[in-house]
Formats: sequence, C-alpha cells, structure tokens
Amino acid sequence: MATLTDTKNKTAEVKTKTVPESLPTRGGALGATYDEAERLLAVETKIAPGETPEAELPGPGIAIAVAGVRTVSQAGNQSVFLLNTDALALVIDVSATPDLVNSGAKFDANFEIIEYATNNVKVNNAWNGIGFSWGTDFWISQGNNWGPKPTDYTTPAKWGLAAGIYLYRATLAVEGLNAFAFSTEVSFRVR
Repeated sequence: MATLTDTKNKTAEVKTKTVPESLPTRGGALGATYDEAERLLAVETKIAPGETPEAELPGPGIAIAVAGVRTVSQAGNQSVFLLNTDALALVIDVSATPDLVNSGAKFDANFEIIEYATNNVKVNNAWNGIGFSWGTDFWISQGNNWGPKPTDYTTPAKWGLAAGIYLYRATLAVEGLNAFAFSTEVSFRVR
C-alpha cells in the first residue's frame, strides 16, 4: 500500500548516488486522455481517495503518492528477465494533488533494487529536482527499454545484477515540504 508520511516524525539515512547522465531517465503522462490515465491507475493504485486523514497531510491540498511500481522490458510490464538480452526499466507511477503540482515544487525519486536472498541493496539511484510537468498522474522511469537498437537496452547485467530474485521499491520526497511517499515491493527474477 502506498503511504503518505510526515517526515518531521520519521528520519532515515539512505545512501544514494546521482543518476549518471548515461542512464536513460524518462517520464510522461499516464495515457493519452484522462479516462485512459484513470483506467491505467485503477489497476496499479494501492490507495483510495480520502484514505489518509487531512490532519496528517503536510499542508492543505498538498500530497504525493506512489500509485504503483513496475518492472518493464522491451515487451512491456514483465517480472522475468534474461540477464544479457532483456531490457529492464524501473517505473514509478506518481499521483500528486493539483495544489502540489501548481505550487512549483520539485520532488526527488529513489529507485532501489534489493537482492531477495541476502536483503542487500544492489541498486540505489536517486533522480533529484523533478518538476511536476506531466500533471497530477504520471510515470517516471530509469533504464532504456525502447532502444532504438537492442544493444541500447539497459539489461539486468548493465544494472550490475546476476541471475536471481530481486525486489524493486521506490520513494518520493517533495523538496522543501514534508510530503513523502513510498511504494510496496515488487518482485522480479533474472535468469
């Protein structure tokens, strides 16, 4: 379940690295129309409107949530990847209130892959200073799953992974505001 958290009451130290310029980073609106975006989010959304009491929000009408996380290959959403040939892109579906989008604030996203067998973090990439230029419901991703050539794909091997089972999770934090969200963990396999 996606959760909104007041960062005043919770602190955590996280080692991150800035996204290298060579790592493809993308974002876009969910769906071509509002109805299509709603249809896509209905499948992924783990929170319901009004689930978090207004008193817990960092400000009136200011909230951000991870609507879902997914692992994507060149063929679309996928949970099993070939080590050296399949693309592996990490996607975060984001939902923000109109007040937050119109505030001019920016947010930071963290993409994390954990090795299931050892619980060790294998990938921890931060993308900082992201503007809300795609509206209230949108996606962002890291990794190339579009090519144009298969050699351009960000494969599991390029992420530094070996054959095994992994978990992917994400966090979002609005810069300068106490708005924070984290995702559930999604499992995937590399063979």
